[in-house]
Amino acid sequence: MSILIVCPGCKKSFNVDDKFAGKTGPCPKCKTKITIPEKKAEVKVHAPDEFAGGGKGVTGKLLLKPIARREVQIKPVVAAVIGGGVVAAILWALVVRFVAADAVSLRYLLIGVGLLLVSPPLAVAAYTFLRDDELEAHRGTQLYIRAAVCAVIYMILWAVFAYVKTRMGTIELPFWMLVAPPFLGVGAATGKFAFDLETSNGFFHYAFYVIVTMILGAIAGVGSVWQ
Repeated sequence: MSILIVCPGCKKSFNVDDKFAGKTGPCPKCKTKITIPEKKAEVKVHAPDEFAGGGKGVTGKLLLKPIARREVQIKPVVAAVIGGGVVAAILWALVVRFVAADAVSLRYLLIGVGLLLVSPPLAVAAYTFLRDDELEAHRGTQLYIRAAVCAVIYMILWAVFAYVKTRMGTIELPFWMLVAPPFLGVGAATGKFAFDLETSNGFFHYAFYVIVTMILGAIAGVGSVWQ
């Protein structure tokens, strides 16, 4: 290896073997005395694949393992299950509308059971499309527990809203400005913290649940939220 030298007298540049580092000698052109600088430690740029797995220890073994990123893929069997669930939910709503129309107690029971059955799958479905692809996805038992907790809170929000609506009767626009924000805020926070979503995605998670359950409620003849 060589060291690049610039003569302070004639400004000529030339290379000197690094074995002369720290020594003093004359410039080959103008004879000005030049002190060769000490050799500096070289900065080694490691190959990308050397640290691709998180770096290696003194034994050469990986210290860290990278998180394997998995893309969400909907398989035919999963798609069939989702389609069957959608059909079952619609049929259940039709049963509530026509079969249990004259039996108030049975009607409320079927509505409650239907909401209990449909809420966890809706929570999982919305999370599948709204989750951050850069983070490890929740799976298995952990996902089911999170979906169950989220679904219970969403159902409680519907129950509280139904109670408030019963007490207030028809909700006019000014009252909506007071009633809606607390429910939307709690629902968005639930979706956010239950599935580690962004704040905006937490809101969309709850909005998806509300819209789908409102559609099922309309099919079941429950009535719209503004009536």
